[in-house]
Amino acid sequence: MFGTTNTLKIQSPCSPNLHQLLGPSLEPREVASLFSVNEEDVLRYYKDFGGVRVTPDHHVFFQNLILQRMGYMPTLDKRQKSGPRWKGVVQVNRTRKEVRFPDDSKKSYKAAVDWEKKARKSMRSNLRPSSSTTIAPKKTRQTSTPVASARVEEPKPSSCITLKQFAETYLEDCKLRYVTKTHKEKSACFRDLIKHFGEDRDIATITPLDANQFMHITGQTRPGYAVNKIKKNFNAGWTWASTFIEQMPKKVSPFKAVQNLPETRHDRYVPPKEDFDKILEVIDGQDLVMMKTYYFTGARKSEVFKMTWEDVLFDKDSIRLWTKKRRGGHLESDLIPMVSELKEVLQGWKDKQQPKNEKEHIFINDLPQSKGYGKPFVDRTRFLRKACEDASVKYFGYHGIRHLTATQLFHAGHPTSLIQQILRHKNPNTTAKYLHSLGLNKALEAIDGAF
Repeated sequence: MFGTTNTLKIQSPCSPNLHQLLGPSLEPREVASLFSVNEEDVLRYYKDFGGVRVTPDHHVFFQNLILQRMGYMPTLDKRQKSGPRWKGVVQVNRTRKEVRFPDDSKKSYKAAVDWEKKARKSMRSNLRPSSSTTIAPKKTRQTSTPVASARVEEPKPSSCITLKQFAETYLEDCKLRYVTKTHKEKSACFRDLIKHFGEDRDIATITPLDANQFMHITGQTRPGYAVNKIKKNFNAGWTWASTFIEQMPKKVSPFKAVQNLPETRHDRYVPPKEDFDKILEVIDGQDLVMMKTYYFTGARKSEVFKMTWEDVLFDKDSIRLWTKKRRGGHLESDLIPMVSELKEVLQGWKDKQQPKNEKEHIFINDLPQSKGYGKPFVDRTRFLRKACEDASVKYFGYHGIRHLTATQLFHAGHPTSLIQQILRHKNPNTTAKYLHSLGLNKALEAIDGAF
């Protein structure tokens, strides 16, 4: 749609005050580097990266909007009952501080800016240097020799960034941005890299040949998909470090030139609808309500666990689901339709549960012997495994129910666009690949009887 990745120009006049407020414009590649993504993604989802539409085919990315999104400028909190208020936010490493100011006036904005500067300076001064952040190059001294014929060699510059330091710095940032599962995946990938190259290996010395050898050696004991995932995460870390680590080598990742290993993928298991119905026959109470919620929403496991009564909009026949399954780990919500059967089930459960307020979680651990008693669920794998055993059906996980939801919608003849809305994929291509991985496509229907 956009067809270019050059610097975006403003096509309509803007007042000096607006320029002062929004700051200088940034190129898509600069924005992509900040968020460790591709330029195409920035242009496709320009709103997610602090961009504004100038004309139908031109978008501008302003520095101040980017800084505000990354927590370097005050934000206007419009969710306050007393009215909009400027909010100062400062985050240094894992420590985060917030202060809300009286209103949305210029005076409050200036006070928020001043507070952020002072708070950031104070928090940084209290930091202790660690191995993960000490990445400045070591100073070297040149020595001379009295022998005229001796050759004086210039010391070779060194990035002084070891693989361990690079990994720790990147993973610390990932812990703040991504869900626990994604952080664990990235951590496991870097453990494999450190095991092969050594924690003290200078990353500037890793060549494409070294990367290719790592891929082949690791591929002898691991499937191609797993090895390619290591490559993907290393490249993502390298892109991030090129922006945020000053002494990062000024070159592309050594893994960029390496081709992916062949992958063998199998169709994902989709439980038959009859098996799911058998599960419903052997459970009751909260368990029954939870399983029906998974089926009628197509939600991911953690999304249902985090649901509160505030997210169930009975008057609008809708449910709000929250996810961090987005680039950058941003927490976003989506509204999906609530079918009449699910509405009736949830209303009945709410009447029985009698929540004290709308912010209470819908599903609570009710096992007194459990460590998480009285708190929202984190994992219920054993419950589902036992339910499958009691119903005498093949075991399937919570994501298997999501597969079943997509399959039922597909076979009912609904278009991919509707399935995309229920599954809440940002990109329709993701939905198409998802359905293909489930063995669902209309190719057979299209060619059946043509020969």
